[in-house]
Amino acid sequence: AVYNSAAGSRNANIHFRIAYIPPELHSTMLKNVSQKTEKYYDPKKPTKIMLTNIEDNEFSVFKQFENFQYIKEIENQENVINSRGLLYLGDSLKFDNVRINLDRKQYSNLLIIGEDKEKARTLFTFAILSVCINYVVWKKSKGYEKEIKPFVDVLDYNPVKGGASGDYQRLVAGEWLSQYSQYIQRGEEQKIEDCVINLYQEMQRRISRGISEEDLPRFLFVFGYHNSEELHEEKEVILADESQSEDGIVENDPFAELGFAREVSRQNSKKLFLKDMFLQILKEGGEYGIHVIVWQDSFKTLDEENRDMISCFYKRIAFAMDEREMKQFIRASKEESELGENSILYYDRMLGTERIRPYQTPDENWLEQVCKKITEE
Repeated sequence: AVYNSAAGSRNANIHFRIAYIPPELHSTMLKNVSQKTEKYYDPKKPTKIMLTNIEDNEFSVFKQFENFQYIKEIENQENVINSRGLLYLGDSLKFDNVRINLDRKQYSNLLIIGEDKEKARTLFTFAILSVCINYVVWKKSKGYEKEIKPFVDVLDYNPVKGGASGDYQRLVAGEWLSQYSQYIQRGEEQKIEDCVINLYQEMQRRISRGISEEDLPRFLFVFGYHNSEELHEEKEVILADESQSEDGIVENDPFAELGFAREVSRQNSKKLFLKDMFLQILKEGGEYGIHVIVWQDSFKTLDEENRDMISCFYKRIAFAMDEREMKQFIRASKEESELGENSILYYDRMLGTERIRPYQTPDENWLEQVCKKITEE
């Protein structure tokens, strides 16, 4: 196997990376290696060339999406509807891509814990790309033509300082894929409040009337939960009873149609805390196609402040954590918890624990081209 880690950084080479590959040779060399070894693949004895540079990895979903191989593969599957929550975040030592599936089940949420915020940001970027690709595949397979509203909400509580340059999470969610997603930064309190209320109301509607195939999965990304003042504080909001008259609703309120009246007091209206609404989405949303992906930097802090919340995540990723905390968080053995610099542990309550190699930060031009192809389909 050839490992080219950290974009070919000579200083980052460790054991099992047998060659330093100069950056100017990456594209041609890795592409040739990938293509030539594919013909030797034996399903009974899988061998894999591991490529850190996702741009050159011929086996990745993102590369296959560029030439429609992945679309053709999924179109032939009967369970295409269940593929809309698949996240492609890295490789394992198996031949197939690692597939983290946020399907319609209770607690089908993903909690990522680790101190390396740049690694977490890259995981979020690929997760956002994944669900948008899944939507395009589903839309093409079903001939879906209806106009859609954004189904991805990104609450960024730890934005990159100095603007969007190099902040791929912000570029993807806030610019390149803005027709599918909305990007909200820390400090935009009203937008954050509206976002959580919107998702809570949507969940209540799905619970009351049931869910259909055309009810798109919704994804709430919370980057830096430890900084999320609105989701920690007991801030009271008013959810108006939909059976009441429209009198008193704020004029031109975009959430009026949801029955939400801001700053309005009514007899029979519900008063809820935003924190409780978020926790309710965690507990009940997965079963109705509303999923939450959270990055938190410290397990200890979350465990001390909101231990019950951890149980709402049946899928978890850990890296850069204390061995004892990792064992508590994902039940990892001592051997499993000894991660290298470019490894993470993925835990699924139903499937167990797997060591995976996450995709590294991609080239900006490549990322923009993938987003462009997604919006063109």
